[in-house]
Amino acid sequence: NYLNEHTAKGHEYKTVGYLTTTIRIDSGLDPDHEKCAKSQARRHAYETYDHIEGQAIIAERNAHAGDDGVVDKKEKKALEDAHKKQLLSRQRGIAQFRPYRTAVWMKEGIRRRVPGKKGSGKREPTIKTEAYVRSDTLPKTIQQLLAGEGDQVGGGPNSDTTVVHGWIKSVRRQKKVAFAQISDGTDLDARGLQVVFEKPELADDLTIGTSVAVTGSLVQSLGAGQRLEFQARSVDIVGACDPEAYPIQKKSHTTEYLRENAQFRARTNEIARMLRVRHAAKRAFDDYYEASGLLYTAPRRRRLNGFVNIHAPIITLNDCEGGGEVFRVVPDSQTSGPEQPSSSASSKDVQAPPEFFGSPAYLTVSSQLHLEVFASALSRVYTLQPAFRAEGSHTNRHLSEFWMLEAEMSFMNDLDQVMDVAEASIRHTLQDPRLQSTLYSHLPRSSSTGEPLPIEKYLGDKWPRLTYTRAIKEIQREFGSDSITWGDSLSAEQERWIARECGHGLLLFVTDYPTSLKPFYMRRNQPASDELDRSTVACFDLLVPEIGELAGGSLREENFERLQEAVANHGLDPGQYRWYTDLRRFGTTPHGGFGIGFERFISWIGGWENIRECIPAPRWKGRCIL
Repeated sequence: NYLNEHTAKGHEYKTVGYLTTTIRIDSGLDPDHEKCAKSQARRHAYETYDHIEGQAIIAERNAHAGDDGVVDKKEKKALEDAHKKQLLSRQRGIAQFRPYRTAVWMKEGIRRRVPGKKGSGKREPTIKTEAYVRSDTLPKTIQQLLAGEGDQVGGGPNSDTTVVHGWIKSVRRQKKVAFAQISDGTDLDARGLQVVFEKPELADDLTIGTSVAVTGSLVQSLGAGQRLEFQARSVDIVGACDPEAYPIQKKSHTTEYLRENAQFRARTNEIARMLRVRHAAKRAFDDYYEASGLLYTAPRRRRLNGFVNIHAPIITLNDCEGGGEVFRVVPDSQTSGPEQPSSSASSKDVQAPPEFFGSPAYLTVSSQLHLEVFASALSRVYTLQPAFRAEGSHTNRHLSEFWMLEAEMSFMNDLDQVMDVAEASIRHTLQDPRLQSTLYSHLPRSSSTGEPLPIEKYLGDKWPRLTYTRAIKEIQREFGSDSITWGDSLSAEQERWIARECGHGLLLFVTDYPTSLKPFYMRRNQPASDELDRSTVACFDLLVPEIGELAGGSLREENFERLQEAVANHGLDPGQYRWYTDLRRFGTTPHGGFGIGFERFISWIGGWENIRECIPAPRWKGRCIL
């Protein structure tokens, strides 16, 4: 209304962005502490408003103000009063305040001022704000409409010409009215928007899966089950869908059936929810590595972790883990092999085609070795990108193509520090409000899906740590001395048992594994006086009761001679790893890092039993659809 009024007076204004402020309040507070926390949160919200004004995001709005951008006090007071009324709180211990979820304006061509306290310079914000610019050329999504970012509900300018796009999820036809459920994938609970056709003939050609553009208005719903509904005036079919041939019907489908129809499985509620959880988790991890600390603090008090995101090579000339389970990269023109020689030709005349890269190349199984290159220049680096492993396992926690979140840190001489960073990044992600709202969105769950993770359980005490040697003793004490011996690998069942019993149901770090069980690049420990015959490395596996190993990391061997010895002991070609060992010859530092299996993390927090349901397009031996 303000914009319409002043635009009519000939003043020009431009929408430059929208602001959202989110504040998290821990659950479980007693009433007095909760009241205090909310009061403090409101104060932070108002201070942020002052900061926004001070930075001239909200600039001159008074037609009579001079070039200094002074804002009329009455107008400012009216806006602040309106903002206070927009405070709202959400369930599950998260309070979300929207005092400025509204357009911010700037008059064209004015000189903006940056006010502050006398002698103090610019004001610093006391809360994290998320500013974004929304292009008005994009059509409104259902999420934006339901959040109040579209036309006014039940009236207002152009309210009967709002257009909603999406796919039909269901259709109900009655004698005098028809109903359709439409979704565009942006609404968290996947219920979509109920469209009411007062002229039922408009819904005659609508079938499940049809893409449509519906014109009408958003109104208060008279029925139960939804707050708002869409009154349709007209409907255009964008893409027809044959209901007899369409693979996704309004019923539950088995996971195997959806894997066979992988091009459509993202249209199901559960897979769509998984994709949104992946998106939210990726953003939360990025937030930790690039700028972490308390979620909502002033920049000068905000702890910057200072990691640089690296796009590491996908094609590599070596096997990082040394297990031999790699995919060879060969041009398609060479896959048919050389032409068959004639009977008179000598076999020694037939030559294999030259390698495309000059030497054998493979798809990476881990970005770790390459991240060490960049960490030796940038100190702290991380990546989230795909890795590939040519193993024939068909278990519910193995894929041939998967994603790894990996981090490397220079000047790191203590394994406990590496574990601290791994734990902090996971805790930070679990506490992220966007991830929690996505994770706990109210969906009908499929039979193959468990409940989402009870996050609060893992945010209390520090996760326990014990050595591999101690873990072996605990297993032998419970299952007998013949169940496992020192130097054996832990089975998946043993990992889950250790995490459940020794970790008290929390995540558990198991450290200092035998040298023979780990890759060549890990730093060897100095053996204790009573364990001179047991060589171990400074490493850890992070175990979860539900899935077993979630992450693994170590200190890396920074000594040139010892690393060369390890390469030889593991039977690797020193020439292949010369570039890697050279890092120890020129300006070496103590350093360490870790990797988190992203699909396993999604499986753990989302309750999906099989990680094939935790990736957009799963690949495993014998299966590569889509």
